[in-house]
Amino acid sequence: MGFGFLFVCMLVATLRASWVRSVFDNQTMITDVWFQATLIDAYISFTIFYLWVAWKERTLGARVAWFVLIVSLGTMAMTGYLLLQLLRLPEDADIADLLTQRHAST
Repeated sequence: MGFGFLFVCMLVATLRASWVRSVFDNQTMITDVWFQATLIDAYISFTIFYLWVAWKERTLGARVAWFVLIVSLGTMAMTGYLLLQLLRLPEDADIADLLTQRHAST
């Protein structure tokens, strides 16, 4: 599973970085224009992905939970969401089913 590998890569990279330095100890980096551009790019991507998640998830609780996870965990949450979607698909499903199948309201 490719998304499982991506999830593990992001988890390892994040854990390694957090052991070296706190995420809040980045005052000099925050003023760098390339860091700012990269951060804006990342959050725009998170927003675009979240719009798809919000469309797929029909309950407010699921939408809010995934919003919090995506904003706080980024790629780890997004790959986790995709893994869950892949596990929910029937074996005969294709990529169109992954992208367009909405969850039933509960």
